[in-house]
Amino acid sequence: MTVVRPAALVGPGVDTYLTRHFEAPRLLVVRGTEPIWQFCHVDDLLSALEYAALGKVTGVVPVASEGWLSQEAIEKLSGCAGWSSPRASRSARPSACTGCT
Repeated sequence: MTVVRPAALVGPGVDTYLTRHFEAPRLLVVRGTEPIWQFCHVDDLLSALEYAALGKVTGVVPVASEGWLSQEAIEKLSGCAGWSSPRASRSARPSACTGCT
C-alpha cells in the first residue's frame, strides 16, 4: 500500500484556502510565531501519483519541495506584507472549548 502525502498544493488552477491566502492584501500571521512554509506543485503531485500507481514507490510518500521557506522569504517572494494578529489567550476561548487544554 502507498500513501501519498502532499504538502500544501499550488499551481495553475489550484483554488484552496492557502492560494486564497496569497490573494489577500496581507498575509495573516499569529503574533509571536515564526511560520515555515512548504509547498507541492500540482505537476510534482501528478508524478508522485504516477510512481505510486506503477508500484515504483510504497509506504508513506511525502511530496513537497526540498526544504522550507521562512515567513520573511514568503513575504519577499509574494510581494505581500505580513499582518500579525494577537494570539488568543486561554480565557478568550469559547465555552464550548472547556475540555481543551
